[in-house]
Amino acid sequence: MTNITYYDLEIEGFEGVVFSPNTAKTRYTLNFKGIPYNTEWVNFVSLKEIIPKVVPYEGRPTVPVMVIDGKGIRESWDIANYLEETFPDKPSVFNGNPGVHKFFDVYCYKNITANLYRLVVLDVQERSVDKEWHRQDREKMLGMSLEKFAGHPDDHKPTLKEALTPIHAVLQKYPFVTGEKAGYSDIILAAAFVMLNVVRPDLFHSHLLDLFEDDVLSNWWKRTEFFRQ
Repeated sequence: MTNITYYDLEIEGFEGVVFSPNTAKTRYTLNFKGIPYNTEWVNFVSLKEIIPKVVPYEGRPTVPVMVIDGKGIRESWDIANYLEETFPDKPSVFNGNPGVHKFFDVYCYKNITANLYRLVVLDVQERSVDKEWHRQDREKMLGMSLEKFAGHPDDHKPTLKEALTPIHAVLQKYPFVTGEKAGYSDIILAAAFVMLNVVRPDLFHSHLLDLFEDDVLSNWWKRTEFFRQ
């Protein structure tokens, strides 16, 4: 029997709760396929010690990381491809079109996930185990203070609505982003949404699900529950 251990990220106050879009993509892919796994939780401090021992590589330690029968694999996209190839008998998340999902992954990260991150970054900072390190690390990456990057939540509603407009149009006609059946693009979008739902539930409807003043995004969110459990 295949033994899979999956490393996920947690923050203070949300121990054992999925909030990271990057790790959620891997968890949701495993759930979608119905593949059993064990979860090992790390935080922003412990991942720097644990992950390099699990998957040695040069560069910044990140999650998700999946260890399958002793083999470590990192990055959600690479993990999804590995699972597709290794478990051909399980439901496919790509449905024969990996390139389309890769495009959506890039689009979603740049236009949706990055803007949703603005809504939660200060809360994540407050819930980080090592606040000084987290602030320095993120401000170096962002090129500005966390406060400037965050701005006011309402500042980001127009940008989010614009980015979600083509997705909303698809979901007006189809139950999922990928059409009649859910696929990896739905996993990507749900993984972005869960960050706001967990960290700032007070903004989840007003700044995301209700942007179009209808129930299209809310109904889609409910339909993705089967892989978000």
